[in-house]
Amino acid sequence: MSLRPVNLNEMPKTAQAGIAFWLLSWVCLLADFYVLTEDTGWIGKLAIAVGLLTFFLVTAQNWARMIGLMASAMAMLFCAILVYAMRGHLSLFLLSAASLILFGITVFFLLNKKTASFYKAHSKQETKEDSNQTR
Repeated sequence: MSLRPVNLNEMPKTAQAGIAFWLLSWVCLLADFYVLTEDTGWIGKLAIAVGLLTFFLVTAQNWARMIGLMASAMAMLFCAILVYAMRGHLSLFLLSAASLILFGITVFFLLNKKTASFYKAHSKQETKEDSNQTR
């Protein structure tokens, strides 16, 4: 398994947009968490996890795309609950709503046919290279 970042020019625009919106949505949600809790330790650990998964998304690992989709879906659920709960607090409501919208855009781009084909093809190519190296 190769853990080198893929040349972004080789990556489809939909995959690039998915990764960009992935980062933007998590930054927005982490800001929302910080405003709610002011717990920098927990938010820092979550930011590290997001950064690691972003690295694996850039290295075109299909399993990272799947985990990214699942994390986005769970974050959307959490954001939907926050949007409902924070109706009285305008800044928290807007941050939660922005996060929800951004995660929705992320899911759209990561589920896009071009993005899925690219990640699957890249994973198959790495599997072939790994099997050739072991022989």
